[in-house]
Amino acid sequence: MLDVVTFLIASGVVNILADRLKKRVMERGEKFVVRQVEERVVKPVVNAISMRIFGRPAFKPKLKLEDVLSIIQQCLKEQKEIILEERDIALLIRESLDAACAEIGAVSRSVEGLQNLIVSESMGLRRWLSGELNALVLRLCEELRGEIQGYSSEDVFSVFERIDDGFSRLSREHGEILRRLGVIEEKLEDVLEAVVRRPVGVRLRYEDVRGDSSSFVIRGLAVIGRCKDSWDLEARIGDEVHPLNLVDSSVSRKHLRIGVWGGLAVVEDLESKNGTYINGRRIEPHSPVELKDGDEIQIGFTKFKVNLVWS
Repeated sequence: MLDVVTFLIASGVVNILADRLKKRVMERGEKFVVRQVEERVVKPVVNAISMRIFGRPAFKPKLKLEDVLSIIQQCLKEQKEIILEERDIALLIRESLDAACAEIGAVSRSVEGLQNLIVSESMGLRRWLSGELNALVLRLCEELRGEIQGYSSEDVFSVFERIDDGFSRLSREHGEILRRLGVIEEKLEDVLEAVVRRPVGVRLRYEDVRGDSSSFVIRGLAVIGRCKDSWDLEARIGDEVHPLNLVDSSVSRKHLRIGVWGGLAVVEDLESKNGTYINGRRIEPHSPVELKDGDEIQIGFTKFKVNLVWS
């Protein structure tokens, strides 16, 4: 009877300690560790007491220590592989970001250098023109001073009239030069803007079979043509098919390729039967043509209005 009481007391103490340990570990969310504590601590202690009193274990062993260690090693191995794979991915992402930052920095430095060059050259040209005009005026005054000596008043007035006409003409030429400088600066600014801004997509606007205005955006490259078993038009981007709600029997199944390639918006005729037209002009097959904002593309009886999508 005493042995039974001792067993029950020992089992109760072990269970209390195990419950406390379970609670502490469960708060950390480690259920796997809880199971291992049950198998490796609680059950072996209870089995030892049961063997001493009753001559048989209270719990049948489910896992051997070697099995538990093998499971732990396998989990650690899988976790290590996941960590190594994530580290490789992180390194690739970092290398790509570094390369992109370097390219963006180079473009920014080039644009900044070009802007500084434009400003300095423009200011230098203006200073040069002002200096040339001042020197010309001084030279004319010196020549005039020497020329008018010994002339009559009528001759002097005639000379002054010619000088006045010359200065008027010179002033007009100076104004024209400054105007051209302004035009050059505006064109250079447009060039700079074109260098920095590049299209990332092409939006095609058109009227569908109901006469409603429709549009869709192409990012990457798409093939536009007729469906396989009907005269309906569609745009194929990779494995994706986008119906256009258009019907045109004069369009080939693979009529044209359009989209953004190499930083430019381009369109290419794919040897279509009735050709591809840009702003009324037919383009050569398999010869990509750059698209501008506002261009009009015609295939068969269908017309698309081009709007570039900028970054």
